[in-house]
Formats: sequence, structure tokens, C-alpha cells
Amino acid sequence: MQNNKMYAQPPVQQPGVSGGVPVRTNLHAGLSWEELEQQLGSLWEQVSTTVSGAVSSLGNGSSSTPTV
Repeated sequence: MQNNKMYAQPPVQQPGVSGGVPVRTNLHAGLSWEELEQQLGSLWEQVSTTVSGAVSSLGNGSSSTPTV
């Protein structure tokens, strides 16, 4: 008869450190919400500046249509 028991190793005990700083273990790669908002704000500013410059150069800052 075959013995199919699986033996689990006991969990490794971490040494206790008194007065230490807690360490986050659930870190992930990517941007935080604040960083994302900052990046989006910067991108929006660049797009707005580019569009304003393009409109200004095409119509000399005027939004009226030319007459024929």
C-alpha cells in the first residue's frame, strides 16, 4: 500500500524586532492616484497650450470665419 500523505513544512518564523518601522508587503508597481492626477494635469496643460497656439496661428487669435 502506498502512503500518499503530504507533509507541510512549518511556516518560517520571522525574528521579532522591537521598535522597528512597519514594512508594507502589499506594494505593487504603478502610479498612485495623486501621481496619476498630476500626470493627467500636466498632459492637459500641454494639450491646451498646443491647441491654443494652433488656433492662434491659424486665425490670428480670431474665432470669426472669413467672409467671401
